[in-house]
Amino acid sequence: MCLKCDSTLNRVIKLPEHICNCVDGFYEDPTSKTCRACSSGCAKCSSPTQCNTCVAQANGNLNGQCTCETGTFFTISNNGVRFCQKCIRYCDKCANALSCSTCQSGFVLSADNTCVCPLRNFINPAGQCVPCRTGCEICLTDRTCNKCVAPLVVQ
Repeated sequence: MCLKCDSTLNRVIKLPEHICNCVDGFYEDPTSKTCRACSSGCAKCSSPTQCNTCVAQANGNLNGQCTCETGTFFTISNNGVRFCQKCIRYCDKCANALSCSTCQSGFVLSADNTCVCPLRNFINPAGQCVPCRTGCEICLTDRTCNKCVAPLVVQ
C-alpha cells in the first residue's frame, strides 16, 4: 500500500485509494507511465492536447487549449503554481518578464527588448504614446515642448 509518492516525479497520493497520481499541471503519459507537463496556459489536463482547466487569467478555446491574455505570458512559480503573468510595461506579447516581442500601439521595441515611446511622441495620462505638437522633438504633454526639431527653437 502506497503511503507517500515521489514528488520529484510530479506525483501526489490520492486517498483513500492510496495511488500516486500526477499533480495538477501534469498528465500521465500512457506509453511511458510518467507525468508530462500540460500545454502552456493549462492548469489541469488529460493529454497534451486536451486541457480541462485553464490557469488564472487564461482563456480557453474550443479545441481544449488555453491561451494567456494579451499583455501576459504563461509561467510557473517556484512553488509550482501555474499562471499568466503580466508582461513588462507597454508590451503586448512576451515570453518572459524581462523582454518584449511586440509593443502596444504607438510604442516601439528598443535594443534591450523593452517598449519605448519614440522621439516626437509622449506618454499621455491614459498610458498611450501620442505625437507631440508639430515641430516638437521632445515633449512631456501636448501643450509643452522641451526641444524643437532643428532649426526651430523653444521660446
